[in-house]
Amino acid sequence: MKASGGVRSTYHRNMRQHALTSRFAEAIGVVDFTLGSLGSDELNALAREDELMREVAEMGYLFQRPLTLDASETEDLLGISSSSLTTMIDDTLLKRLRV
Repeated sequence: MKASGGVRSTYHRNMRQHALTSRFAEAIGVVDFTLGSLGSDELNALAREDELMREVAEMGYLFQRPLTLDASETEDLLGISSSSLTTMIDDTLLKRLRV
């Protein structure tokens, strides 16, 4: 999708973690929420007891600075544009509800 001035744009390009979390919360009707953080000691303690948290601990580098979602390289390579953020959230939530 092209924006004015020829700059490529999608609904969820360069979206920060909090903004993305806010959109998911809004989609399921949660209005007031707070994002917290775990220190490495807390995360490692959880990882010792839970397989999923072990995976999260291994990906800790992703959480050391703001995570920016940017699909521009994939769009350029495949010649496609991203789905809207609303479509992505709806699809993700529908899949989780079916499980």
